[in-house]
Amino acid sequence: MDAIGYPLAAVHRAAHESMQAMLGQLLCMLASDDEEGARAIVRAMPDWVEAHINTMDLALAVALSDVK
Repeated sequence: MDAIGYPLAAVHRAAHESMQAMLGQLLCMLASDDEEGARAIVRAMPDWVEAHINTMDLALAVALSDVK
């Protein structure tokens, strides 16, 4: 993203950091036997991934396709 000067690079990275934080929460919940909390995060993941692909990754793909 930096190499092409993608203007939303920081926002895109922040989204990935958000997912990483959610995975960290999941690991903590699993370690503390918080099954209900862990299940809530696992249930939310597919929606997050789908939304991210359909918005941020698509926008990045368009920007990459415009690189000459």
